Amino acid sequence: MIKLLLSIALAASGFIVVSTTVTVEKRTCGSPEEIICKKNERWVKCPPLLCIPLNCSQVGYPIPCPSLGPDSECPGKATCICKENYVRNNKGVCIPIKECPSCGGDPNAISGCGINCGRLCSNYDKGPVACAAVCKLNACDCKKDYVYDVNLKKCVLPEDCSPVCENNEVFSTCANGGCGKWNCTQIGQPDLCIDPVECIPGCVCRKGYLRARNGTCIEENDCLDDICPNDREIYDLCPSTCPPRKCGVDERIISCRLGPPVGDPDCPPPKCRCKDGFYRDNKGNCVPWDECPKCERPYEEYNDNPRPCPPKTCDALVNKCYDCSTEPDPSEEPCVCYEGYYRNKIGECISKKDCYKCTGPHEYFSCGGACDNVCATLSTQNQTNCPIVNVKCNEKCYCEENYARNENNICIPIDECNSCE
Repeated sequence: MIKLLLSIALAASGFIVVSTTVTVEKRTCGSPEEIICKKNERWVKCPPLLCIPLNCSQVGYPIPCPSLGPDSECPGKATCICKENYVRNNKGVCIPIKECPSCGGDPNAISGCGINCGRLCSNYDKGPVACAAVCKLNACDCKKDYVYDVNLKKCVLPEDCSPVCENNEVFSTCANGGCGKWNCTQIGQPDLCIDPVECIPGCVCRKGYLRARNGTCIEENDCLDDICPNDREIYDLCPSTCPPRKCGVDERIISCRLGPPVGDPDCPPPKCRCKDGFYRDNKGNCVPWDECPKCERPYEEYNDNPRPCPPKTCDALVNKCYDCSTEPDPSEEPCVCYEGYYRNKIGECISKKDCYKCTGPHEYFSCGGACDNVCATLSTQNQTNCPIVNVKCNEKCYCEENYARNENNICIPIDECNSCE
């Protein structure tokens, strides 16, 4: 430091003598004394080696960090930078780093550890969370009342959180669009391309995974075991209709030609089918052959198709009017009458001609016992107590259960029969 002495003397001529000292910084090239740092600043010989943000625009972003050997030169010049936990704002003034208007470009974030422990969209409402005592370099934390959305990679209000993705899921800004397959059931089918009018953000299965029946994402290789509802079924990529593998059709007496190979354009759409040795019953279950429903009454056969309306009954045939809602569930009665046959009121399959033989109220045609319910003889003989034994059944009209014929040959309720008869 050099001190200069300036003297002004009061001579005989009347001048006043003034004496003062002025201090001037000594400038030695390359030394700290060359630079005078301002408030909240410090002098650093090689700022790039610090690998820290120097201004607000760098807060929250990766900082390039040079790797120098012992004899390498500094890639930057010695200069003043902000002191620790301070950075320059857009006016070049050093301010606390937490006073920057944003962090990593997010206006709802401030400089912090970057962990956001317990303040993620996925756990902010789950109660206390164990937090690791670590801090990331030049990271960001959400401001008060905000939580971090890992999908959007920014801080949002809790009500604005995007969907929380589960295992093997990833977030997509357009979950309802794109090309490919989304579900296990699409295996074996051409890729589908969807170009939505408006994209809906959401979770999709990560690459190599597809959505299973229960809604989870599983490896594509595991899909074939998941698509079908039980272990008696397999997912056939090119299902053949022959043999049909259903109850009522004995494949042992059916000759089938070889179907097209998997991938052939003539392949039917993939679907679940019963494994070898199992057959689909009228309830949709795959069962062994000996558990298939048996249709052993005359003129009936197994049929797993829904009943038509009107049903194949004598009532519907004769009366031309029938309430289909009263019919039992087809899955409860898989046996149907042969073509040209109809069920009478006791469930027997009879010909169309026989249906028209008994058209009176509460009566039906059948080949049964010798006795019918008749009001005049109920006490001595009836349908359940008949003294006559026939070698062959009688083809005739019978009254329904709890009905008997009066003197006019009309079936009436038994309790209306004349007690004097």
